[in-house]
Amino acid sequence: MKHPLALCPGLLCDAQLWEHQARHLADIAEPYIGDFTSQDSIAAMARSVLAAMPARFALAGLSMGGYVAMEAMRQAPERIERLCLLDTSARPDTEQQTAFRRQMLEQVKLGRFKGVTQRMLPLFLHP
Repeated sequence: MKHPLALCPGLLCDAQLWEHQARHLADIAEPYIGDFTSQDSIAAMARSVLAAMPARFALAGLSMGGYVAMEAMRQAPERIERLCLLDTSARPDTEQQTAFRRQMLEQVKLGRFKGVTQRMLPLFLHP
């Protein structure tokens, strides 16, 4: 029997993040990869995952996807059989992190998304 598995990508990531895992787990799992391009909050992202999944499922999240996974656990803990959190945090942002996020949001509002990617990439990758 294959187990339903929801995979939640991180910030600036899409389904490509999980394609390798989904392909290689297909013999034991029924993978679903979340699409968070149309939601405007972590709570809405979690609701979209819960709506797409059956009554019981396993859940994995990377970085921001981990925030989504933890929120799904908060909203419907009885539905999640297993949880995997990768490179994420359960702690609130520091003041510095909050300021950085707000600065990036302002750049996006001004139509400067390229600048956001360039400034965030060093946070995700080693030089």
